[in-house]
Amino acid sequence: MAANVKYNPANIGDILKHSWLIEVVDQLAKTDPFSAFLYADTFCGFKDYPIDSFFRDRLQEKFVDAPLYRIQEPYLRDNRYLGSVSIIKELIGDRLRVDVFDKNIEALHSHGDTSTRFLELQSGYDVLQRMINYNLILLDPYDDFLDEYKAVIRGISWRVMESSVLLFVPYLHDNEFRDVKAFAKSLHVDFTTGTIKSEDIDHDGKYSYGMIFFPAKGLDYWYKRDIKMALRKITKMVVSQIQFQSR
Repeated sequence: MAANVKYNPANIGDILKHSWLIEVVDQLAKTDPFSAFLYADTFCGFKDYPIDSFFRDRLQEKFVDAPLYRIQEPYLRDNRYLGSVSIIKELIGDRLRVDVFDKNIEALHSHGDTSTRFLELQSGYDVLQRMINYNLILLDPYDDFLDEYKAVIRGISWRVMESSVLLFVPYLHDNEFRDVKAFAKSLHVDFTTGTIKSEDIDHDGKYSYGMIFFPAKGLDYWYKRDIKMALRKITKMVVSQIQFQSR
């Protein structure tokens, strides 16, 4: 079943991750509006998920003006929540070309359509070694990323020569995310970060959630600046809504 996942779909980590994803894709797509947008998601999960009414109602009450809600709204009526690949298909439409991978075969094959290609990989991180110049690679692993984060960040530091990378990091202790950022900084990689944690453990889980955007080296300075500013603004908005909810 699609519901058999480690975290509740549409939790606060998903809201931050997908809000960042929408902003990054929307802005990167403007850099070359007449070409196909090449997107890779190698921890793709299912195309959508059943969600409880709590998550539907929170999105409607707290995020009704956000692009994420506008994309999800038709599906929330049926208590469904779109995964990352489906969100980007809604956002980009016919311009999109998607490469996907997931170790869960049922999840992988939920994405079958003419715009989607299934990659043959041993690990979702192997996409960092592929000689394809994606507009964006999303890495959305579970918390086991922290067991091998140095190798992954090294791979990203090479991959950004051609492709932007968006990385989702669930973590239990603040020092874990600090270590990831410090290692990336030691490699002189350009990046921006955002984090969130909810006090509602029953719904949002015990984790804090971090996002890191690594822009491609060839991306124009002004695009990088605008994306970073927008991501900081989005993070503040999401955090403020969750803090308001917990009061």
